[in-house]
Amino acid sequence: MLGFHRILVGIDTTDGELAPATLAAWQQALSVAAATGAELLMITVSATPVAETEAILVEDDKALGTLEQLKTIHSQFQTEANERGVSTQSIFAHGRTWYEIIQTVLREQVELVVVGCRNQSRAERILFGSTAMKLLRKCPCPVWAVRPNAEEAIPTVLAADDFSETGEQVVHLAVDLARLFDGRLLAVHSVRFPLTGGLSRTGASQDEVDEYRQQVIADAEQQLQERLAHTDHRTIAGGFQMRVTTGPADLAIEELVRTEGVTLVVMGSLARAGVPGILLGNTAERLLPLLSCSVLAIKPEGFVSPITLQES
Repeated sequence: MLGFHRILVGIDTTDGELAPATLAAWQQALSVAAATGAELLMITVSATPVAETEAILVEDDKALGTLEQLKTIHSQFQTEANERGVSTQSIFAHGRTWYEIIQTVLREQVELVVVGCRNQSRAERILFGSTAMKLLRKCPCPVWAVRPNAEEAIPTVLAADDFSETGEQVVHLAVDLARLFDGRLLAVHSVRFPLTGGLSRTGASQDEVDEYRQQVIADAEQQLQERLAHTDHRTIAGGFQMRVTTGPADLAIEELVRTEGVTLVVMGSLARAGVPGILLGNTAERLLPLLSCSVLAIKPEGFVSPITLQES
């Protein structure tokens, strides 16, 4: 079962009003905290030091709200959490949102970060790095970027398994979340056929090439089945499916999100061992701006954050 002990959720407001993405992130974080007994840390970050009565301005010159308004919002969330047996902690900070979140992760030993992800246009998401993208690159723990979309009748969790050790964690976490949300699971692996060109050059027939491709797919299906065998996937209320696709993983996942009503993609993010924050160009980073659903990205073993804890 999910093993989180401390979860950090970003509380974003404008003029004292909650953003839709924040509400969606809060509900997901609260559900996981209630199921695991985790402590829920709420953080609101302003661009300037907080003031009791004056509006706090964020980087885009929109009013964040007064400290009194922010405390009231946190208090309302705290009451909701307490009713579900979840303990909370409020944190108010000023500076760059992503940086202050990572500082809190390091200081409080947080194991999961949940943030709302605004539905901007594709061009805006590519041109301007969002808080979620910076966290994906630099945060040392898993990051859940929640999009405020209408929920499907049955939530669908897609587990993108690349057959690495991180991929195995992805499958276990996706199974647990599908069970938690009474949803269904879609376990996916995308294959390539590296020997196809070599076989063609050696004069292999088309039947032999086809047989090779079929064997690669069959091997992947068996490995995916073995991964699931070590989970509680058969207890998922909405059932489960396995899919072995061909071609680039990001294109396959994007297509499945559109056609299968996927609400959450769980996937690993790549890293070069010992090199701080190297995630550029991997599937998770390419996908985040493109998907209409939420994404939960897990850092691999050995990931090194480029951010270090600063003394208060």
